Amino acid sequence: MDPELLAQLQNPDPAVRRKAIVALGRTKDLAALKPLAEVYHNDPVPELRELARQAGRYIQQQNTPAPEPVAPPPDVAPEPPVPEQALAAAPAAPVITRADVQHGQEHFRTARNLHEAGEQARAIKELALALHADPGLAKEPVFVSLASEVLGAPPRAAIRTLLDPERRQAAFRAAVAARRRTARRRGCAVGPVLAVLALLLAFGALALTIWWIVDDDTVDSVRHRYTVWRLTRDEQSLPGGRTYYLYEPPGAIPNGGWAVIVALHGSGASGEDMLTPELLDLADDERALLVAPNLGAPGALDANAGQIEGLSQIVAHVREAHAVSTEGVVLYGYEQGGVLATAFLAAHPEQVYAVVAESPSSVFVPEPREGEGAPLPPLVLVYGEADALAQTSQAAIDALHTQGYPVEVVMVPGQGRQMSGEGRLVLRRFVRALHAA
Repeated sequence: MDPELLAQLQNPDPAVRRKAIVALGRTKDLAALKPLAEVYHNDPVPELRELARQAGRYIQQQNTPAPEPVAPPPDVAPEPPVPEQALAAAPAAPVITRADVQHGQEHFRTARNLHEAGEQARAIKELALALHADPGLAKEPVFVSLASEVLGAPPRAAIRTLLDPERRQAAFRAAVAARRRTARRRGCAVGPVLAVLALLLAFGALALTIWWIVDDDTVDSVRHRYTVWRLTRDEQSLPGGRTYYLYEPPGAIPNGGWAVIVALHGSGASGEDMLTPELLDLADDERALLVAPNLGAPGALDANAGQIEGLSQIVAHVREAHAVSTEGVVLYGYEQGGVLATAFLAAHPEQVYAVVAESPSSVFVPEPREGEGAPLPPLVLVYGEADALAQTSQAAIDALHTQGYPVEVVMVPGQGRQMSGEGRLVLRRFVRALHAA
């Protein structure tokens, strides 16, 4: 069998699939029955499913040898020829038209839906109507299987029951009686069901009462833990093993698209550590997607090339999969994540709107560029006054200024190394400016 024809059966273009079905039917090859059956069961276009069924029937007919006439015994006289008048008076075999086949398929689909809904008596009627419209369905495995399930009988016995009016009527009456017995049993169970519902309502009322008296902080904590659990269960992944978590605030997409916050964790942490209540609330308030990549264990800057490109793939994937602002993303990095944020800014400034780096152990200074290009995104470095990392070399900041980077340093009084409210204020300022851009 031509592998190209089999491949064309999966082509998204219905016209290509139609040509492949016709070509397989013309081969008259029994091996084509299986792929045609898969088209009949799975193709989304009803006309192509019907065409596959007809092609399969045609192949079966072409491969069924005509019965050879049996010669009469030598001692038996041959039967006299039948007069032409008798042949003319004999009823002709019924001709099955395309409309009959379609009606048969419609009744078959209705019977299948009724069977799934538990309406076996009505399903028996529809199966009989389908078989009356298209007798060839008696040889279709799908039809025979459904008839066997509905009637609760072996395949051949089920077809004989559908064709015999008396047997069919008896099966119909049995299905109606079974339906009534089921309804009576359900009626007897209404009392216990109502009791269970009343108990559930009582538990619900008790839960609401407890929820009402519990303080808001506890409620927010439970809500946050559930949100983090849900996001980590729905971890996003890319080829190459890159993974990240994505939080999308409820409600409509803002005009101009979502703002995007990419939160980069520090060493010894993961993306889950950046799904903090404060950042989730900020994403809700400012209508922004919160993306928390899993970066692994960040190493030295010169070893971060793979992380930079992996982060670029994550940013590109989010921008392709969601309606986001075209202005770029806001990078928010903590500790080693802040170092990676400055390195990403140097490597892909076209993807960045702004960078906020809290307590970075160093600042990446790229090689000087030749000529003048587009304005570079702003970079804000946030340090706690009591953090030893606040002694970051001023020479690195001066070098960034020289290359055209607008760098701002925010010192938080009395604070050590941690994600601060001042850092989130700067982040909020950039997200609002992005929406207004």
